[in-house]
Amino acid sequence: AVRRLLKQKPDAPVDIPLIEADRQAIEDRYADLGYVAAQVRDSLLLEDGRATLLYRIEPGVVARLGTIGVEGIRTTRGRAVTREILLHPGDIFSRDKLLQSQQRVYDTGLYGDVLFERGEIDSVSHLSDLLITVRERRMAWVDVGLGYGSSDQMRVTSEWGHRNLWHEGIRVIA
Repeated sequence: AVRRLLKQKPDAPVDIPLIEADRQAIEDRYADLGYVAAQVRDSLLLEDGRATLLYRIEPGVVARLGTIGVEGIRTTRGRAVTREILLHPGDIFSRDKLLQSQQRVYDTGLYGDVLFERGEIDSVSHLSDLLITVRERRMAWVDVGLGYGSSDQMRVTSEWGHRNLWHEGIRVIA
């Protein structure tokens, strides 16, 4: 299954950046399967004009999600962040689901920065906590526009909006 991920093909000229990309692709694949601490090392042996490439994979343990913590919220509730997370405590710690979750938190429009940090993996339970740090955007805005057109002549537009009505992440625009 790992062989299909590799871009460096047999009998092709050695491409060092491609080897590094392949190593990262292997790590990413293992992280998607819950091996978030997997280590992949590559070694290249040059002999008689031929190159032999070897990847050593140390998968470690399958990590599961422990607790989810949220920092940086001032006007929203933590639920506005945690409801967007695709993983729940006890689920396999999938890198792919974390990336999707991070995008979902960004897509709420409430936060300008979203940082996910994985805690240490407990050696007995194999649980790892997740800390999410967010930086909130401005919640209310006013836009005013002025324009001129051949059919409308002079026009004025305005808009008022709020991203976080009742601290629940409900958006209203008028």
